[in-house]
Order: sequence, then C-alpha cells, then structure tokens
Amino acid sequence: MKKHLTMHNKIPHFVAVLAGLALSQGAWAQVTTDDYNPDNPTEPDEVIVEDTSDNDDDDDVATTYTLTVSAYPTAGGTVSASPSAGTIDPGTSVTVKATAKTNFAFVKWTLNGDSVASTTTYTLTMPEQDAALTAVFSYTPTDPDDPEEVVVEEEEEAAPTYTVSVSASPAAGGTVTTSASAAEEGTSVTVTATANSSFSFLYWELDGYSVATTTSYTFTTEDEDVDLTAVYSYDPTNPDDPAASCVEVTIYNPGWATLYYGSQSLALPNGLTSYTVTGVGDGKVQLTAIEDGIIPAGTGVLLRTNATYEDATNVYAALYYTLPYATGSYDAIEGNLLQGTDEQTTLSEEGCTYYHLSLNADDDLESIGFYYQVEDGSSLTNTAHRAYLAIDGTSEESEVKALNFVLPDEDPTGISSVSAEAQGREGVWTLQGIRLSTPAEALPPGLYLIDGRKHLIQ
Repeated sequence: MKKHLTMHNKIPHFVAVLAGLALSQGAWAQVTTDDYNPDNPTEPDEVIVEDTSDNDDDDDVATTYTLTVSAYPTAGGTVSASPSAGTIDPGTSVTVKATAKTNFAFVKWTLNGDSVASTTTYTLTMPEQDAALTAVFSYTPTDPDDPEEVVVEEEEEAAPTYTVSVSASPAAGGTVTTSASAAEEGTSVTVTATANSSFSFLYWELDGYSVATTTSYTFTTEDEDVDLTAVYSYDPTNPDDPAASCVEVTIYNPGWATLYYGSQSLALPNGLTSYTVTGVGDGKVQLTAIEDGIIPAGTGVLLRTNATYEDATNVYAALYYTLPYATGSYDAIEGNLLQGTDEQTTLSEEGCTYYHLSLNADDDLESIGFYYQVEDGSSLTNTAHRAYLAIDGTSEESEVKALNFVLPDEDPTGISSVSAEAQGREGVWTLQGIRLSTPAEALPPGLYLIDGRKHLIQ
C-alpha cells in the first residue's frame, strides 16, 4: 500500500533521523509531488512511500476449491446445486437439492463420505478443501427389475441332455436329418430319411432292431443317447426306361459284385474289370476276363474294382461306378456259368444247386466267394440285375457250400477253406443282400432271408 508523508520545508532534526532509520530497515521511498523540482531534491512538497514488505496481510490472494455433486445409485434420482458445483470460494453457501426417481426414495446427503443431512435440500458452507456431496437413494421397487443391482437367483440343476445321432447305411443310399441333435429326456424328436437316386429306403434301425419303416419317424427321448440308422437298398435304374442312358453300380468292400442286364449291353468304365465263370472244380470257380470292355446283354458277370477303400475294414464301405449303355450288337459269351435276372426272382429248379456272391457268416472280408443261400443250395432268391451261379446237382461241386475264386494266371483268392463244412450265410438278410442285426421277431413286415431261407414277415 502507499503511505503519504507530508513534509514541510523545514524538517526538524529528529524527524529526519526517523525517516532515515525507516529507509535503512528495508523500505523504499518514491517522491511523487507535482511540483517536485529536481534541482532542489532536498525540498519536495510530498514524498510517497510504497511499502511491499511481507508483513502487510492485505496483499494475500484467496484460494478456491472444487465441489462435486452426485447421486448414488446413479439411477436413483437427480441432483442440482445453486450456485453450480465446480470451483467454489471457501465460505460460499451452496444449496443442493435431491429428487428421487420412480421406485427410489431419498435417504441422506453425505459429504466426503460422512452423513450431513437427511433432507432433500441442504445448504453447505464451502470448506477450505475440495468437497464431494452425494445424494444417497434406496431402491423401493414396485418393479422387480432393479437397474442398478443384479440379483442372482440360485439356478436349478440343468436337466441332462442326450445326443441324437443319425446315419445312412450304405452312406451313398441317401441323406438323413434330425430335428434335434441333443435333447432332454421326454423330448419329441423327428428323423427323416431321403433316398438317393437308384436307392430305396427300407427302415430305421436302433440298437440292432427295426423301429420304423416310414421315412419320417418321431420318437420320445429317454435317459440315454440315441443312434439311429436309415437302411437303404440299391434299386438301380430300369434299363428299359427310354430316358435312361447308363446304369449305376455299387461295389461294397472287399471290391467284388455281380451284374446282369438281360436286354442292355454295358460299357465298362475305367477302374472296373469284368469276369465270367468258365469252369468249376476242386471247390473253386475259374474266372475269365472280358477283354473288349463290353458286357453283352444277357451276360452275368463278376465285377472287380481296382480301387482301394478308404476304410479297408468296413464291410459297408462302397465305391460307385456308372456303366454307360453300349450301342450296337454284341455276341453272347459262350461257356459262362453265371446267370441272372432283371427282377427279383426265387429259383428252385430240381437237380440244380445255387450259389450267390457273399461273405461268410463272420463277414470276414477275405472270405468273399460263392455260397449256398439256403442250407442245401436247393433254392436262391436273386436280386434284380444280379448274377448267380447254378451248378448241376449231380456234380461233386454241388456238395460244397462255398466256392473259391481262381483268377486267370493267379493263385486262388478269397475263401481259404472250401470244405463241405464251410458255413453258409446265416442270420437275417434283406433280399438286397444287406445283413441285419435285428432279431426275426422284431422285423417290420416284408420278405427276408433268415438263415438262408426265405421268410415273409406280416
């Protein structure tokens, strides 16, 4: 602050001494009179002394602090402050107001965590420090959905689920679908089978039993997994169909099949070899390859694939071939003991022993050969477009239940033993040559081969 000292022309000696003493203690003086005459500096009319010492309290600068106002929980209500929260001078009065929202009630105000008021309106004198005012609300719902708090109820133990698996046999026979791949006990599940071209649906099989003969089957799950198989049969295109131009052939593991078309010659595709049977002796059949790649109409043949199966141990593994129609006229092959039918036919001519291409009763893949279909070989139900072997009943070979192959210029292949004790095809079979694990008493209506004999299940 400025101190004004008035001095007269004649200054008493003791006053001058005091003035000098004051200056010597750290103050400074400035002469600011209007008629100050620099030529006579010892006689100013007025001397203004400005004191800047630290002892002057009037020069202190006031400090400000921050005020924040909030609600807890944030969804509980709204808050306001007058003057607005923010930077506030100490000692300033600030009035805050809390307004609860629906389903909430105001509880109290807290200041830096300490309760200070239980009324919705509160006036705060700003302290010499930062301050945080919080309006605390409690949840008093009429609506059970608390927006701020998640109430975790004890969950009931989840019901166990069971898998529902579906498959096709053979895999190329068709497609299968299920309405659920996993389901709780008591759930209704529908499975559907759709046959591919040249195949027909037979039945649904579960745990070795036939459970339905309709393509769509609905069942209720129990407390176990379910594995259903849609069983198909091969039903090739009718060669008499004018729209047809080829035949589809399926060859199952281990790579052999028979074929017969009475009125249509067929061309062999790459990868297939065809043989006729030109002799029988010593429990073996002699095979002769067809060299020109054409199977003449009315010729029963034995087909062999040169390819390998991805799953060499699966008797249902299959390879598929297309044999185009062969145009032109081709001579019949003489001396062929293989015969065939274009329709499913039961053969039982007296004095004749019949064999069909098959595995032994154990499905041993190395046992492929010609077997009795019934106990004494006196009859055979031949599938459409398949070939069979018919031997004169007076021949020594007619006493042998199984006949081995002898390939041209090769050692015998197939059955390792061809004694009269060799087993025929026991068990339950479809007329299409598919072995079933379903017991006879559980079979759906239809015609079957059971232990080598034909049975009609009604």
